[in-house]
Formats: sequence, structure tokens, C-alpha cells
Amino acid sequence: MKQENIKNFWVEAIYVCLTSFQYVVADLMARENHRKNRVKAIIILKYVSGVTPADTEYARYITISKGKLGKLKTLWFSLRPVFWWYNRDLYFFNDRDPITKNIAKWCGKRILVEEGLGTYFATSGIDVIGSGILPDEAYVGYPELYQRTHQGKCKVNKIMYASLFSKDNIRAYVRDFSYRFSCDILLLGQTTDTTPEYRKCENQFLMEVTRRFPDKMIIGDLDFIFAP
Repeated sequence: MKQENIKNFWVEAIYVCLTSFQYVVADLMARENHRKNRVKAIIILKYVSGVTPADTEYARYITISKGKLGKLKTLWFSLRPVFWWYNRDLYFFNDRDPITKNIAKWCGKRILVEEGLGTYFATSGIDVIGSGILPDEAYVGYPELYQRTHQGKCKVNKIMYASLFSKDNIRAYVRDFSYRFSCDILLLGQTTDTTPEYRKCENQFLMEVTRRFPDKMIIGDLDFIFAP
């Protein structure tokens, strides 16, 4: 995203996304937040492959690709405050990412969004997500479990993934395919394109899903399209 794209775009929220799943959740949340409260957002996509979003009325996008340029961009955003950061609400899924940690120093409210089991359980000596950056507010699927596994007080909201991933929302998300397809199932995996063994397992899983749902149109991670 170029600076002129946000010259007259007053930003009140920042989302940092490291996976395609996080991007979809952030994009849907930003769209809903704009619909209800007219809040505009910047969505940072770090190393998220297969996604090239166009600017919308509710969001502008910063894409950080892999490679030397992406590493330099990451270093820049990780070490310096940017005027977009100041007093904006930060929505984050991972509290160990250097860009997220830098924005957290300058932002207003820190809002954690559940991404998976790491929100509730420590793994391999790594603390639960939300202990590295203490949130002021959290959106999680299991509020009681979250409150048992996290110290400190914050406002805890129940995120309703069934509503967030409604058929209408999914249809809007895959709008680039809408002129050809009617999507029934959207599969969002990890960014495994540089890890062949993981990509092979993901392919096998996608093929198994298509076998079990032969009459459904499935889009997987925006990289795979399986027609019935």
C-alpha cells in the first residue's frame, strides 16, 4: 500500500495477520465494525500467500511479501513507530510477532482475537497467547476457559465464528470467484507453500474433504479449487 492511498483515510483500527485464516477473520471483523460503527482499518498481511486484496471503503492493506524486501519491511515496521500506530486500536492474533509488539507500544486499546489452541494452552515451553502482550479486550470462543488460563483483567467477548463465517460472509470473501463459482466450503490452512511435507498433507486433507462432500464446491486456502 502506498502512502497516498491513506492520505484521506482516517484509520481507527489496525489488524496484524500472519496467516490466511487470520486475514479472513480480520477482514470480516473490520467490515462488520465499519458497518456498525463506521470504523476504518489498516490490515497488515505479513507473509500471507495467495492474497492480493484491493482497498475497500472500510480497509486499506499493507502486504509484506517473503524475501529480502519483505524482511527489510518487517524490520522497518518492527523498530520504528509509524504515524498510523498512534492511539489506534490494535487487533492481534499473535503476541510474539515483532511488528505486533512494536505497534503495541504506541497503540491505544490492545484487542486479542482467538486464533487457535495457543490462546488457551502453552505449547513447547511457549506461554499462552495474550501473556506477551496483555490485552485490554479479547474476542474468544471460550470465555470461561480464557479467564482461567490468563492473568490480568480485560473485557472478554465471545466470538461467534458460526455468525462470522456465515454463508453470506464467505460468499463475499470469495467474491473474486463469484462470477464462476458458488462456494459451499472454504478451507483455510497454514502458509505451508515453502514446506513440501506439510503442503502434501494439506493436499491429502483437501482431497479427502472433496471425497466426503462430492456435491460441494470447495475453495481451499485460495490456492486450490476443486469442482465436484
